[in-house]
Amino acid sequence: MDKERGSAPRNGQPTETNQDINDVTAIKLSASRLQESEKKYRDVADLLAEGIFESDRKGFLVYANNRLIEVLGVEPDDLNRASIFKFVAEPSRELAKERFTRIIQHEDLGPVEYMLQRKDGTTFPALVHSLAVEQEGEAVGVRGVVFDISERKRTEQALKDSERRFRELTEQLEEGVFEVDLAGTLTYANRKGLSSLGRGEEDLKNGLSVFDVIAPQNQKLARERFVRVLKGEDLGAVEYVLKRKDGTTLPALSHTSPIVQGDAVVGVRGVMIDISDLKRTEQALRESEERFRTLLKSLHEGVWALDKDDRTSFVNPRMAEMLGYTEDEMLGKTVFSFSGAEWQKKTAEYMERRRQGISEQIEAELLRKDGGRVCASLETSPIFDNDGHYAGSIAGVQDITERKLGEERLKQTMAELDRSNKELEQFAYVTSHDLREPLRMMTSFAQSLEKRYKDRLDQTADEYIHFIVDGAARMQSLIDDILMYSRVSTRALPFDLVELEKVFPDVQANLTAAITETQAKVTHDPLPAILADASQMAQVLQNLIGNGLKFHREGEIPVVHVSARQEGPEWVLSVQDNGIGMDPVLFGRLFNLFQRLNPQDKYPGTGVGLAVTKKIVQRHGGRIWVESQPGKGSTFYFSLPSSMEREKDERPQAR
Repeated sequence: MDKERGSAPRNGQPTETNQDINDVTAIKLSASRLQESEKKYRDVADLLAEGIFESDRKGFLVYANNRLIEVLGVEPDDLNRASIFKFVAEPSRELAKERFTRIIQHEDLGPVEYMLQRKDGTTFPALVHSLAVEQEGEAVGVRGVVFDISERKRTEQALKDSERRFRELTEQLEEGVFEVDLAGTLTYANRKGLSSLGRGEEDLKNGLSVFDVIAPQNQKLARERFVRVLKGEDLGAVEYVLKRKDGTTLPALSHTSPIVQGDAVVGVRGVMIDISDLKRTEQALRESEERFRTLLKSLHEGVWALDKDDRTSFVNPRMAEMLGYTEDEMLGKTVFSFSGAEWQKKTAEYMERRRQGISEQIEAELLRKDGGRVCASLETSPIFDNDGHYAGSIAGVQDITERKLGEERLKQTMAELDRSNKELEQFAYVTSHDLREPLRMMTSFAQSLEKRYKDRLDQTADEYIHFIVDGAARMQSLIDDILMYSRVSTRALPFDLVELEKVFPDVQANLTAAITETQAKVTHDPLPAILADASQMAQVLQNLIGNGLKFHREGEIPVVHVSARQEGPEWVLSVQDNGIGMDPVLFGRLFNLFQRLNPQDKYPGTGVGLAVTKKIVQRHGGRIWVESQPGKGSTFYFSLPSSMEREKDERPQAR
């Protein structure tokens, strides 16, 4: 056994055995490998972007990698046996010592944020994660990782500043702004959003769900859209009915988008606009449109509207009755469906003239549902959209079958037609008068809406609001002109001796604003005295002179001259201007009701003025016509019977 363990001692001294030599060799080899491993560890540590350190149990540094040396702004020798607490800024130092003790006791505190201090005294925020270094179950020091989080802190501060500015901005808006988390809980709503819903900050603190402020009838739809928005789908502006805290509701337009942080969607942000005023305006517009349709349906004359493809888009009951159809049966049928074989070519020519912008009165033979024929007189006009494209046509239709049967029946028909027209004029006057108040309300709401929400909605909504305001203004002008047109007969005065020389200054006074604005020159030759309605003669002169001022050439001062000459049994008066003139092919439609020859945006109006002028002249037994060439001005002529002047001795003195 002794042989196996080694030689016996010599001279009382122990002798080194092979086993001892092997043990020493193993120890040296282990130490070498340990040093090599330690070198590899430190070489790797020096390549890391984070700071690495080790300390002994008392907190003195035994190692720091290059990154930590760099962020602390020190030299390697500065760290030799330096206390790690030296690099912790006040007031974090005492806390760091307390936590160091807990780590030595094998407690894992996870990442901890400290304010560290560089050699030059400047500080920076850092995240430090430390663990105890153990040998044989005992903590002999601490090893840790240091993350410089200066950039993250700057980013967090910038985010806070941005959030603060966002909050400040939204609190000034007149639209509701809100944010919702993934569960649908409202995490933020600005002052306007909360007040619109009758809510306060306390409701947000109590965990108010966005679905709690949506009316029951919209709940399912709102939840479906919420999921779609979270998936990144842009739904545009969506209309909801919202519920206030007191249970009342309000219509609102909402536009939402996902809130993205990094690569993750964390909620939804949106804008909410109370559209109660818009809804009231739409309702007023619908009511006004319904009154207009009721007016059309009550007319004794047929009204027939065609679309751009010559298909029936509207007929009133009288039109359907005339042809033996119901209104629904006529809708969608082309105009050719109501024309016999011998009228097909003529009908095509009529429709082509509508596309050319020609209005005219025509007589045509129409087919009834039962195969019978109806002789009809149609007052036709084309319809163009805002871009000037042909959109269809409309016609007032009269059944003149009986008139074709004989002179006597023609007289009876004309008498009935005259009575009917008077009733229609009176009806138009009364109805137009009744339309003014609801239209005024609609206009007021529409203008308020435009002033308040212009450029705060999307482009489509802005266009809709503009259409409402513009349409209401044009309808108001149209109603006023319809009233004026009807008053030519309903408010006419008896003829009296009128000196046009004395009427002319009143006309000039009425046009003072237009004359001053255009710097126009308005002159006249000596004018006669005639038997007439003084106010209507003033209206004729004002309309014609006013046209000369309106349709002037750009860059040229308008010049309008009024003259008169006697031709046999009548006086012929003329109003000549140097304006833009017109193509003679347009003369046929010039005096028709609601006819316009120029763009609305450049020369506003309703196309009623010349129709009123024609009606007044005809009431006085005269006629009216025009001579013109494009760019060479226009001369309007109207005649008045001079035979009336022979009755002046039997009339009161001129006024």
